[in-house]
Amino acid sequence: MAGRKVILTHNNADLDALASLYAMYKLTPDAEPILPRRLHRNVDKFLLLYGRALPGFNQENLQKEDVELAYVVDSQSFDMVRGMHPTTPIYIIDHHPLEQNLPEHYQFQGKPTGANTTLLVEMIIERGIYLSSLEATLLMCGIYEDTGSLTYSATTVEDIQAAAWLLQHGADLDIVRDFLRHWMDDSQKELLSRLQENAETTVYQGHSVMITSAVLKEPMEDLSTVASELRDLFETSAMFMVLQIKKNVQMIARSVVDDIHVGRIMQHFEGGGHNRAAAALVRDTPLDDVRRELRQVLQNEIRPAVRVADMMSLGVQVIRDDSTIREAENLMLHSGHEGYPVLDKNRHLVGLVTRRAVERAMHHDMQHRPVSDIMDAGTVTLRPEDSIELLKDKILDSGWGQIPVVDEENQVIGIITRTDLISHWGQKLPYRNGEMVHRLKAALPKGVWRLLQVIADHANDLNYRVFLVGGIVRDLLLETPNLDIDLVVEGEAVRLTRRLQKQFGGGIQQHDQFGTAKWKIDASVAETLGYPWDETSWPQYVDFATSRAEFYDAPTALPTVRPSSIKMDLHRRDFTINTLAIRLAPPPMGELLDFYKGVEDLEKGIIRALHSLSFIDDPTRMLRAVRFEQRFGFRIEERTEQLIANALPLIERLSGDRIRHEINMILAEKTALKGLERLQELGILQAIHPALHVDDSFRSYYEVIQKVRQNPPWSLPEDFDSWHTLIFAILTRELDEETLESVGKRLMVSRLTREKLRVIHRGYQVLTYLHEMPPSEITYTLEPLTHVGWLACWILTPDAQTRQKIEHFVNHWRHIKPSIDGNILLKMGVKASPFMGKLLHDLRARWLDGEITNAEDEQRYIEQCLREDHP
Repeated sequence: MAGRKVILTHNNADLDALASLYAMYKLTPDAEPILPRRLHRNVDKFLLLYGRALPGFNQENLQKEDVELAYVVDSQSFDMVRGMHPTTPIYIIDHHPLEQNLPEHYQFQGKPTGANTTLLVEMIIERGIYLSSLEATLLMCGIYEDTGSLTYSATTVEDIQAAAWLLQHGADLDIVRDFLRHWMDDSQKELLSRLQENAETTVYQGHSVMITSAVLKEPMEDLSTVASELRDLFETSAMFMVLQIKKNVQMIARSVVDDIHVGRIMQHFEGGGHNRAAAALVRDTPLDDVRRELRQVLQNEIRPAVRVADMMSLGVQVIRDDSTIREAENLMLHSGHEGYPVLDKNRHLVGLVTRRAVERAMHHDMQHRPVSDIMDAGTVTLRPEDSIELLKDKILDSGWGQIPVVDEENQVIGIITRTDLISHWGQKLPYRNGEMVHRLKAALPKGVWRLLQVIADHANDLNYRVFLVGGIVRDLLLETPNLDIDLVVEGEAVRLTRRLQKQFGGGIQQHDQFGTAKWKIDASVAETLGYPWDETSWPQYVDFATSRAEFYDAPTALPTVRPSSIKMDLHRRDFTINTLAIRLAPPPMGELLDFYKGVEDLEKGIIRALHSLSFIDDPTRMLRAVRFEQRFGFRIEERTEQLIANALPLIERLSGDRIRHEINMILAEKTALKGLERLQELGILQAIHPALHVDDSFRSYYEVIQKVRQNPPWSLPEDFDSWHTLIFAILTRELDEETLESVGKRLMVSRLTREKLRVIHRGYQVLTYLHEMPPSEITYTLEPLTHVGWLACWILTPDAQTRQKIEHFVNHWRHIKPSIDGNILLKMGVKASPFMGKLLHDLRARWLDGEITNAEDEQRYIEQCLREDHP
């Protein structure tokens, strides 16, 4: 006979636990929800009023049948009930991360949400299960209690959607509000008063944490209600309530931020819980000892909150108070900044000048007046260690959109803006520091990971900020291998590179005027780091660049650069997906910087330009957009595609070598055909040269090229790397020589390559009757084409017979040479002359055509020719 199924949750059940029990019962009506022994007071009152209208709840659990399956909701720990055995199958549904490896007979389902009830409401919606108004109200109580009525930072979109659905299906918010109030008796109110008086608030890692304590003569029921009331009264990031009860100490903790995981903190005291609520019972230990140990644990366990230092831009530009308004306008034009800190002659901050003030002054012909006439006077500043809350307050109080950041000597070292604050509020952080470090360690060879660590260590010694940027960060999130290491340094990149090269070996290439350097990685670097050398497991170079900003004086011109912050450095990139950076130094290592929503666009599979002038500043970005789109299977978003269309006329201003470089990059991709087709679809290919066109024949030939790359018809030289030339030769196969020359000049193709294309073009012209030619004519026709031309002819040839002849030429005929050469003819008295050249040419032709097969025939033929020439 089959056993029964039960639904369990944690002790001290709150409304989320009760709602989860009931929601699971609605999903599995053949299972029995078991109430734990201890319930929160509001749960007890809810059941007292409405329990009879909610079938299925059982607190006694008197049945003796074996339990064949236990569902556990809103918890990963539970008390065994009658009929359960150590091997009873357990199915956990919980909104907290899985904290340990589960036994084989356990299953886990869950994801991070503010309330566990949300997970079950999603299942109810999916299955179309009907809820009464009271049932919807209970489930709403669960969601509202655990999310602080949808206001806690852990609240997710799923919580809000579930709450909206419950409201549509009759949830009564008046009842919900009643049960979210904390009912307390006189003893609890008296304890709350004492705890308020004893409360001490301390800042740990930028978080405000309240610790309070009291002595109780006897145990008290429902201390969690008092804890919840304290949390709401003090509005700190976390609250720790420490109570001496006879010889033991009861600890109850609450948190409202992810950086303070109270479950892990309570584990230090043999307790537990989850990230938002936890408890511990410390036996036979004085209250003061527990408080002292708690403070030590908090120092180590609390992660830093976001501070000004985490968001500010270094390398700030300033302006003197006696500079003219015209000079301020030029600075803003080149930098794009909305404001500049104003310093006096002693470099003390005296105000802020904004773009709006400058524009109004220029309108009134005040360009020659000093900046001091129009600046917002004052000394509103922040320090790197200040909180984001203080930043918000200073922006609101002063009205300044840019707040200078100063050091201990009140020297301006950076700036933080209203935009930084808005970006911080709107930024999703799906990848935390620890996860990014884990991803780096998993993706990189051990030696390369160690290399990044030593770079970070040396940057810390120099007090530099160093960031991993570019394709490696993008590909790390896409889980694509990449060993191209590009670093941006807020500091002196060349100095850092020299220091590393001096200690660890390798080579160095530096460009002091640009603030860039390449550290060549070789076996000496690997040996110094203590790792084996293998060229395939190490980057060839590590690129260092001082953080900089760019300004384009004219469309398509190369940019003017100047030192700037990491944020401005990332702003000069082409697309949002390439603006991501990972902090290596200073700590915490692994912070993901995403100023321009690159992660969001990666997740959506979108190629998006950073700003509306992106393709005007640099039209080659149009070709790069196509390359990335096709490589990753993404799509160019609608606005970016429109910007490409608007900027097409600027392609004619681009130099040929820049276009050729981008085309070669596309041709080197596995998706080269799709890239060319997309260039044509967007009008880019025609804008480069109207003769360039992708047709159905080229598509067919391209498929053959791909097969040839995998299985060439003959053995190619090891250094053969002319596939992009081959593709381009076939793309331009139908052009006449004049147009082909025009295309070559537009792309600034080298004279040697243009000649190679012309020769291939001539070979293509004779393919239709190549099979009718004797071996000698085939040889003299194909020989100038080299391997890339031979492959082109083989691919373009119309029939198998001609292909066989091309293969025979490559493998046999081209190697046939007469035994008599020019030196022998000179000894025979033949002068170096056109006659000698023709004689050798004809001699080889007869060998190729089988008219001469041995040395005797060769000798007779030469003697005959000499007699005929000198009768």
